Amino acid sequence: MNDPRFKYDIGPILEPGAKITLTDGAKFQMLTSRDYLPSSFKFPPNKETPSRQCSHQILNLYDFLQYSPSLDAVLCIYCVLFSTSPTPIQLQSAPARDWKNVCAIAKKHAAIPAKKRTEHQLCVARAEGFIRVFQGNQVPALHQLQEEKRTQIANNRHVLLQIMKMLHRMGKQNVAIRGHTDERSNFTVFLNAQAEFDKILAAHLTKVANKKKHTGKRVQGSYVSHRIQEEFIQLIGDYLEERVLDRVRKAMFFAIMADECRDSSGEEKLALFFRYVWFDAISRKYSVHEDFTQFLHCHRMSGAALFHLLMGGEDGGYEN
Repeated sequence: MNDPRFKYDIGPILEPGAKITLTDGAKFQMLTSRDYLPSSFKFPPNKETPSRQCSHQILNLYDFLQYSPSLDAVLCIYCVLFSTSPTPIQLQSAPARDWKNVCAIAKKHAAIPAKKRTEHQLCVARAEGFIRVFQGNQVPALHQLQEEKRTQIANNRHVLLQIMKMLHRMGKQNVAIRGHTDERSNFTVFLNAQAEFDKILAAHLTKVANKKKHTGKRVQGSYVSHRIQEEFIQLIGDYLEERVLDRVRKAMFFAIMADECRDSSGEEKLALFFRYVWFDAISRKYSVHEDFTQFLHCHRMSGAALFHLLMGGEDGGYEN
């Protein structure tokens, strides 16, 4: 800008090949400062029609118009700074210097259609959001999305933890989990009872129920179906088993205890226990523990077959 009286000029931004990067502070000043033109400033007459020129009245009538001294034309400050449209827009890429019809041009530019929002309206909304963020009155959109994502992750983890805890309690108390249907199972009844005191869990269960009601199909990501329960039980069992084995490996003495039995279907099972001496570092005392780890399927009951099974052959056991 040649004249030092003008603090900001948006005209150079539109020059071909211009690579001007405005800071957020500069954008904020251009959007909020209305004193960039002195009240005593005299607008130059139009070269084609010297009797016509821009005026302060025009700029005051349409607050989105900003005068560019380098172009001797007006532009929409919102569209120049925030438009993303690939199509050229009047008052954004095409400055207006037809002072006879400039009011009609500005009025048409700001017209509000009945159905779809114009690019100008979108730019005005972006500018208002930019000002609120710059002033600290609004969290940036990216931060909002990141916060929503963090909240969703935290809620999902909370729901999963409550489901795992419920399965653990029911297993510890030897309460049957499954029912004739998922909706009539003990697990569902107890989980719904807990949801009465847990807003996050209640919101999740309500969301799942509404989706299933509208679609009539099994809802993905519900974490409450019997298939997911079986996976969770397996994960809990693996974790507890590994804890027992870790203590056995650290124990001074241990023994393997096994007992054969038949399940309700008549299949041979081998219940596997570890009996070991454990030293408690806090109480500084030794104690004897007997911990169950798993059931093994027995195809043969000979001593050699059982030894082979315990050492990790066929369906299970432990190698070390």
